[in-house]
Amino acid sequence: MKKLVIIGWLMSCFTAVAQTPEMPRPFGFPGRSFSCGTKPRSAPVKVAENGQDRLARKAGVLPYCIKVYLTVFADNDGSNRASTDADQLRHFNAMVSQYAPHGICFVLLGLRQINNSDLNIQDTDDEEAELEPYLIPGAFNIFTHAVLLSGSQAIGGSAYDIPNTGAYASLVRGNISNPQDFNTMAHEVGHALGLYHTFTTSNGVENVARSGSCKDCEDDGDLLCDTPADPDQQNSNNLLGSYLAANTNAACIYTGNRVDDCGVMFAPATNNIMSYGSNPCITQFTAGQGTRMRYFLANESDFASILAPESSFAPVLGATLYTSGTLFEVARDILTVGEFSPYQVGQSATIGMHAKRVVLKPGVRFSPGTGGRVQVTANPNCN
Repeated sequence: MKKLVIIGWLMSCFTAVAQTPEMPRPFGFPGRSFSCGTKPRSAPVKVAENGQDRLARKAGVLPYCIKVYLTVFADNDGSNRASTDADQLRHFNAMVSQYAPHGICFVLLGLRQINNSDLNIQDTDDEEAELEPYLIPGAFNIFTHAVLLSGSQAIGGSAYDIPNTGAYASLVRGNISNPQDFNTMAHEVGHALGLYHTFTTSNGVENVARSGSCKDCEDDGDLLCDTPADPDQQNSNNLLGSYLAANTNAACIYTGNRVDDCGVMFAPATNNIMSYGSNPCITQFTAGQGTRMRYFLANESDFASILAPESSFAPVLGATLYTSGTLFEVARDILTVGEFSPYQVGQSATIGMHAKRVVLKPGVRFSPGTGGRVQVTANPNCN
């Protein structure tokens, strides 16, 4: 048998998930439809913006490749699906582009539908533990619900903690189905990787100054100095003000007139993914935010399992035969299968192989039966 290099994708015995019609969104505003519900539970960690994280010092380590699994909830009978596959992939692909300049890339392991009416309506305040049985090990799990609450308040997403080393977040249909929204998934993943809102006051109210006696950006706000102090670009005087980008105009210019404690007028960045600006304006992270996320990926041991290695071999020792269960073989750059021993998949086993390049050597055999599946995908996201 010749050596086979997979440059596209191969699937066998795959059944697509049936789609159900979208339900109407609760609101139709041009900004974010709901506020973010992420509430930091741990003491803030300060990270030097010009610091080099531990692993990135080694040549060739970047980008960090995060393994992602997407789960969409529906009601028990399969109706009222929280998101279409198309909207999930739209947000995922936008996130790929938004993180790429910062040495972070993603590989999508899978997308599934779970029929569970209870979890299709999720209260992030007291139902977080109910997600645990549905976590795919070794992946950043992103859940989408039809309704997402923080107590009685409807919210647009939650990462549950900053950082969330459990590596999961919840999104809501209202945001994910909004055709103008390309940033909610990236926003919540940013929280999970250690980022605060640009306008946060939980660490102290940040001043505008970046020098002199009024400078406090290392200790207050989002703890970053390359994100301008942000008074929150929403109209807080409006009944639904926290969901309306009333202080950002169509040209993405901040039109508010608030001043900080030193009497200096705010001039926030209207394009930052961790802000509450207008959706069409929100497109990017700063270099400091990228450094902060890479710091946590490198130094939080619990994140190690969601990072794909640069290269990988399967099997490592001895002949391997999978006839049941689910397994992912993943690498950032090169995944080589069957280099040292035979590798076989049959019966009801489900195997996903993902890397920039997947090489199948002699001795590799795929023969899945009923309920089984083999998916080999060349991941284009980690250049």
